[in-house]
Amino acid sequence: MVQTNVRRIIENSCDHHHLVTIHDMQVNDSVKLTVLDEKDVELSELPIAKEAWMGFIVEARIKTFLGVRGITKALGLNVETMSTRADLWPSGILATTKLDGQERLVVLDTVTPISENQTNWQVLIMVNKTGNLFLDLLSYIVFGWQGRANGFADKLLFDNMSADTGRAFIKCDQPVLKFRQFYQSWVNKAQSNK
Repeated sequence: MVQTNVRRIIENSCDHHHLVTIHDMQVNDSVKLTVLDEKDVELSELPIAKEAWMGFIVEARIKTFLGVRGITKALGLNVETMSTRADLWPSGILATTKLDGQERLVVLDTVTPISENQTNWQVLIMVNKTGNLFLDLLSYIVFGWQGRANGFADKLLFDNMSADTGRAFIKCDQPVLKFRQFYQSWVNKAQSNK
């Protein structure tokens, strides 16, 4: 149970800077987010209706992954680049993450409203097998632990965030504002169908 609304949970994925500030992602330079347009993506490949879809790609060059580079390299978890393709709809996200160009995990987030500013947030993490039993087990542990830790950090923010927060914006907030506009269009459609 999360003490916020559906929009706040989904729009959090559009705030690419929170990966560094909240989740302590160690990057070599800035995290880049590119909002996708319908003409940029073959929508027929997506499990989401065209009119309900919004997408983006987040890219970063990773400085360290899980701490000391030497240890992570020895364990086969050395990562230099990260790219996540996110497909959003008004109540969920399907995010496919590639590490050094190889698809490593897919995360499915869905949000169900319970009451005003109270939702159920479900997250499913699917880790791709590498063919190496040791690395597969290590990947399940690492990505599972990381996913839980990141979710816990976000939940703490959601549970303590005022509903009135977020009324002053800067240029890097454009993806969040674009999602809010997209989300509001769906709220308007639902209200007009009543």
